[in-house]
Amino acid sequence: MWARAPLFRLAIPFFCGMYLHPSTSLPTLGILCGFLLILFTFLQYFHLRIWSYHHRHEGGMLTFGVVFVCGLLCGQLGQQPATPFPTETPSSITALEITDGPSERKSSIRYQAKLVGATDARVESQRGTTIWLYIKKDSCELYCPGNILAVNKAPKEIQGPQNPGEFDFKAYSSILGITGMLYAVPDDVQLIDSTQTRSLFSSARDHMLSRLDSSGLSTAQLGVIKALSLGYKDDLESAQKEDFAKAGAMHVLAVSGLHVGLIYMVLNTLLKVPPGFRKLRILKGLVVISFIWLYAGITDFSPSVLRSSVMFTFLVAGDLLGRKLSTLNSIAASAFFLVCLQPTIIYRLGFQLSYLAVCGIVIFQPFLASLLVPRFKPIRWAWDLTCVSIAAQLFTLPLTLYYFGHFPVYGILANLLIIPLATGLLYSSLLFSLLPSIKWVSTALEFIVDILSTCMLATTSFVSRLPGSQLTAQLSDSWAMLLLLLLVVALVVYLLSAIRTWLFAVGLLLLVLLSWPALKEFGSQSDPALCIHAFPKSTCISFLGEGRGTIMAHEEAHLDSISLEQKVKCSWNHFDIDWNTRQAQMLGRGITLIEVGTNKYHVNTGDLSDYKSNGEFTLVIPHEKWNDAYRKYFVHGHSIVLDESISYYERNDWIRTLKEEGQDYWDIREEGALILTRTDIEAASRKYRRTSPTFSD
Repeated sequence: MWARAPLFRLAIPFFCGMYLHPSTSLPTLGILCGFLLILFTFLQYFHLRIWSYHHRHEGGMLTFGVVFVCGLLCGQLGQQPATPFPTETPSSITALEITDGPSERKSSIRYQAKLVGATDARVESQRGTTIWLYIKKDSCELYCPGNILAVNKAPKEIQGPQNPGEFDFKAYSSILGITGMLYAVPDDVQLIDSTQTRSLFSSARDHMLSRLDSSGLSTAQLGVIKALSLGYKDDLESAQKEDFAKAGAMHVLAVSGLHVGLIYMVLNTLLKVPPGFRKLRILKGLVVISFIWLYAGITDFSPSVLRSSVMFTFLVAGDLLGRKLSTLNSIAASAFFLVCLQPTIIYRLGFQLSYLAVCGIVIFQPFLASLLVPRFKPIRWAWDLTCVSIAAQLFTLPLTLYYFGHFPVYGILANLLIIPLATGLLYSSLLFSLLPSIKWVSTALEFIVDILSTCMLATTSFVSRLPGSQLTAQLSDSWAMLLLLLLVVALVVYLLSAIRTWLFAVGLLLLVLLSWPALKEFGSQSDPALCIHAFPKSTCISFLGEGRGTIMAHEEAHLDSISLEQKVKCSWNHFDIDWNTRQAQMLGRGITLIEVGTNKYHVNTGDLSDYKSNGEFTLVIPHEKWNDAYRKYFVHGHSIVLDESISYYERNDWIRTLKEEGQDYWDIREEGALILTRTDIEAASRKYRRTSPTFSD
């Protein structure tokens, strides 16, 4: 398999280079190129025939390095130039052309949009730039690519991560050539040109969706059917997504290679051509390819469908030419094709999961299936299906744990029921939405769709409610994810080759992975003890130590679980602290004083007009606008912390006064979360005691 897939072997280092190019500077790239040139010259000088069979390993390593550097170069050349927007948002009416979307988020609808004009000169200078457009979800109209909108707001620069461990959305957007974002409510948005980049595929998809809507199926059933057959997820309920995720069946709702494979299988079966009819065989191949790409267009050319469509096109073309193409080569060719069309697609999670899953199925599934060959066909079919699920989930496990932090325990068993139901539902729903409205045919198909969708929803609901349906195991960082991925690859190679060296590699990688948290802790200079987070419109403080933590926050921050997940939990994971909000405490309004001792904290919050200091180094966090009563907290050795609990204008008043008084302060909006280690606290406490200040009345 490996020897017959040279394109796949070259694709691995090439795509690794493309993926890693954002973290590689031009000087580093130059050093790599120079090293490879010197190495090649050295080998040629000593007349080593590195391309001969005897030196195949040396030649392979050199080829790997050259292709890796080529990937880095392609990534650098393909990177879109991005100009940052003004930090301060000007007042402007902005004209935007929708280029991609809509994409549903928890509280908004996200689009990619091109800036085509603005009333503010600074924003107008960014004409042609692509930005993120977020529109609040409350009863907002959905827009299509090609629509031109007038938004009564101006884009602003994308903010980098302000809390430890927070996802670097700015870097991710920069890779895509996007440096601006714009938040708007529906009242701020006006459609000024409804021209849509619509096609025959869009019209066909709309017809099929309306045909399904005209049936007597429930809303829950329609949401699943539309997602499964057409990739339309707007009608999916959040509870349904959660049930499918816990049951390990989210891949059923994401139109992918499974769906294209089912289309290919039924067409290949129905259009069987007897041997000797070459012209009919060519016609059959053209019909199969046409239907595959028609389905890809109807499902809006999602990356997973594109990958599968290209791969099956190569397979059918090879069959027409009388050649048996390597499946791995077809996978690599489809990846190259998609990256050539859209270089940034390599950074999308769906693309990565899709290719890892199909590589796992092609490489590892035959080995698993050969371990047991039941004679009874239904059992053999069930075992083959189980092997497909095991192979796909094994290869996608590192990304799943890194990005989502949980793994479906009963996913393999649940898929034994869900995939057959999904297969029947895909065929019947497509026939129902495509065939003319003939009464008895429509009634029969609607009955079948109703039964299958009801069974699928009942199965996922039952499995998701079983005890321990999800295994929670959040990988701490990308290095842990990479170690786990290497461990999976080494294990698979050992099982396929039975070479003991790979078994040694498995043991070594497993040891490093298990000891990774301890290695990280050993490499860190000091444990974090206190973190005042960058938290929207509120104060949120984490007290950390010895693997445990406590949160203090305003009431609205405590109730906002989305922000806690995005802003605070990521920090705890970054510091390897077990996440726990059961002991969260509420802060009062007015002001918060944190008296920091060497081994203790004393927190005072609320109306502190009669407060007296106990002589400890103190962090002062105001929650309201400046007034002269706060001047008594201006003490040498103390520090004022300005977080997002005060408005932008109140913050400016505070900063102006603090600068006039020469008082130390920390601006979280500008500098990010304030993190104090035990070493920092001890140093600050010693410095404070030497000056021995007290609060003045």
